[in-house]
Amino acid sequence: MQEQTSTPNEHPPYPIERGHCDFLLGLYERMVLIREFEEGAKFLFLEGTMPGTIHQCQGQEATAVGVCAALELGHFITSTFRGHGHALAKGLTPEELLFELFGAATGCCKGKGGSMHVGNMAKGMVPGIAIVGGGIPLAAGMALAFKMRKQANVVACFFGDGAVAEGAFHEGVNLAAIWDLPSSSSARTTCTGHRPARIR
Repeated sequence: MQEQTSTPNEHPPYPIERGHCDFLLGLYERMVLIREFEEGAKFLFLEGTMPGTIHQCQGQEATAVGVCAALELGHFITSTFRGHGHALAKGLTPEELLFELFGAATGCCKGKGGSMHVGNMAKGMVPGIAIVGGGIPLAAGMALAFKMRKQANVVACFFGDGAVAEGAFHEGVNLAAIWDLPSSSSARTTCTGHRPARIR
């Protein structure tokens, strides 16, 4: 057995140039933004300042940021009822998202969507769908429309692991595969999400 003479950091597995470092740092900063937003929203909810309820996504930041980083302007995403991270990863501002959680007319859905239905079509995010697996056939339909119109748009669909037990999952991904649609599906585990109880 030969002895290794190189140090662990001498030859990284993937050479990273300066531009790549900036890109990776940007991904990390976006993940931290999502986590800090969610922690702040949880605090506001627990102290009773925020009306209604919230559905959070702590622990799911990397999926949202990684998928959205691969998308271009004009590409869309469909989301779930845990869509705060998807919204921030797709380019919605923390302000428009927070206003939405407070039901303000300046929110991303004019205060009518709340925590479960955040989105902004102008920024490529279909407002979140609370039905388990509901965004999957919608993404396939959008992708079919893009293909029929010969548009170069792509739809990325986020869903939780529970959606694979729904017929909509099988129908949507099979249609996307059979018709070779410009659609991407991204599952994430929901065991990290939680609904905090208010302080009484």
